[in-house]
Amino acid sequence: MPRVVHFEIHAGNPERAINFYQKVFGWNISKVGRTDALLDGITGPADQPGINGGLLPRRGELDGQAVIAYVCTVDVGIGCASIATVEASGEL
Repeated sequence: MPRVVHFEIHAGNPERAINFYQKVFGWNISKVGRTDALLDGITGPADQPGINGGLLPRRGELDGQAVIAYVCTVDVGIGCASIATVEASGEL
């Protein structure tokens, strides 16, 4: 069954969001590479159920154009089979 394997949180104030998630949930958030564009979030030990994700600066203002939620990545395996499943669902 395809599962969510990664998430992204888009934040207007990344430093504030980092502080929140670290203090409230104990997440370990660190910068990825040499860029401030993506922060890697470790939400718990690898031997426990759950997924890790990222935090990145929101691009744009709260004017209906920027992503103001979070993004989930689903591992669907072989893309062609998943496309056929979506098409067959009649939900397009």
